[in-house]
Amino acid sequence: MKAQRTILLTLLALAATTFASSQTVPPWSKGANDPATQKGYVFHVDDVDNIPDLHGNPADAKLVIFIGGNQFFVLPQLIVAFEKQHPELTGHVFYETLPPGILRKQIAADDAITLGNLTIQVKPDIYEAGARVLADMEQHGQVKGVVKYATNDLAIMIPAGNPKGIQSLKDLGRPDIRLSMPKTLSGRVWRSKSAIRCARPVARNCTRLCIRTK
Repeated sequence: MKAQRTILLTLLALAATTFASSQTVPPWSKGANDPATQKGYVFHVDDVDNIPDLHGNPADAKLVIFIGGNQFFVLPQLIVAFEKQHPELTGHVFYETLPPGILRKQIAADDAITLGNLTIQVKPDIYEAGARVLADMEQHGQVKGVVKYATNDLAIMIPAGNPKGIQSLKDLGRPDIRLSMPKTLSGRVWRSKSAIRCARPVARNCTRLCIRTK
């Protein structure tokens, strides 16, 4: 009986944790990252039907943007500022913030993508990806008018104070180091043979270790 009671309490605790952490909308947006003006009936199911990487209404879009998922945080403010300069596009911008490799596969699949039971097909006006990818696509006539508009520093998040003494990429191969990496099928893994480092705090309990290629 005691064992059964323990199992029941454990299951209840897990259920409570799941309920507490469930999301009806992506936690970073609170449902505010949809540029469509006419949203119709709003339907959500916790942790299922929130589709965090599709924004707006593709049916009446006058501007379609495919942009890397790591830029999702800047797009809402950018779209708002853009629409102020181009009010004729207000409510008619649709953008996807999936990994660039996935977006490239969508383009190759006649601009169609399927998420669960939903399939949409929308041709992008703008596609954002790494310089080498776009150079290759331009060479094969898949895109034109490539413009370099930004650079970034890739970084490794480590605990504050760097208790493991991470100094270079070589340290990441040590058996006492646990890594969290993107999935190679949906995310992009960065590779480098030589690197230098710098460090600066980015959060209360974290430090960003910058690893730059020479």
